[in-house]
Amino acid sequence: MRVLVVGGTSFIGRALVLRLLAGGSEVAVLNRGKTEDDLPAGVVRMVGDRDSLGDCRDAIERYAPSVVVHNVVANERQARVWLDACSGIDARLVMTSSCDVYAVYGRSNGSEEGPVDNTPQAEDSPLRTVLYPYRGEAEDESDPRWHYDKITAEQALLGAHDDACVLRLPMVLGPRDPQHRLRDLLSAMDRGRPHIVHDDGYANWQSTYGDVDNVAGAITAACSATELPSRTYNVGDEVLPIRALVDHVAAFADWRGRYLTPSRETLPDALVEPWDVRHWLVIDTDRIRDELGWAPEVGLRDTLERTLRWERGASEGAPILDPEREAAEDAWVKMHA
Repeated sequence: MRVLVVGGTSFIGRALVLRLLAGGSEVAVLNRGKTEDDLPAGVVRMVGDRDSLGDCRDAIERYAPSVVVHNVVANERQARVWLDACSGIDARLVMTSSCDVYAVYGRSNGSEEGPVDNTPQAEDSPLRTVLYPYRGEAEDESDPRWHYDKITAEQALLGAHDDACVLRLPMVLGPRDPQHRLRDLLSAMDRGRPHIVHDDGYANWQSTYGDVDNVAGAITAACSATELPSRTYNVGDEVLPIRALVDHVAAFADWRGRYLTPSRETLPDALVEPWDVRHWLVIDTDRIRDELGWAPEVGLRDTLERTLRWERGASEGAPILDPEREAAEDAWVKMHA
């Protein structure tokens, strides 16, 4: 395969590029050229921006990819710009999306109403009916969060291209995680915090996780599936409640403190998660396993170990991210000890 990856120098994109190269594919990366990376010398470089991919049309056409993976499309406009830049090029288009498209996510953040449904969400499960889930956090229309919605991007792609694939990703862990999903827990434990307090609902909240290299394998499988019609796939490894995640981090850090999970009604607002933790974000991944033969290669224990080792080095010397929360924990424990 000859694959062009839009956004291929950091977390998931980098893992994908390395995976494709290891499988014998030719690979080009298109990004803004602002991120230092350690990709192999054989990777073809293109400089461009996801908001103006049309400027790269000639370069894309000369490269003549058989597959174009867009790893950083975040809204409908970016999807349509991508489609225009690839029009007339005989290539499969693969887009990474998110499980935040599902209605259960909208219910958890309070943007829409609906019953609690914690069965694993399949690709045909209800999607959010309220678009732009992060618009309330945006300062104004210049903020990328104002326009973000993977639902509109998916619809634009699948409605306009007859050889396309959408991969809905879970919370992804691994070295180089830009969201530092495990940083707060690891930092608290490495600093010897005597206690960590989560409300009971959050402690029992469950989500599907995926290893970055397993996700790269799933994207690679989608790139190769040219004999299948346009399709959407959920990707994910294992389901884990927060309390089990805490246990894994505690074992890694050899933490001897107490994990306290009182009823949320007994806690101040500072210690209660600001979303409805009754709604889990668990997905069904049978389709990609059955149709593409994909299965995780890296187990969850190894995923957490690799992520935590990297996070410890990356976070060394970093400030406490939420000192006010830690002060609230100390005050609550003092009152209820």
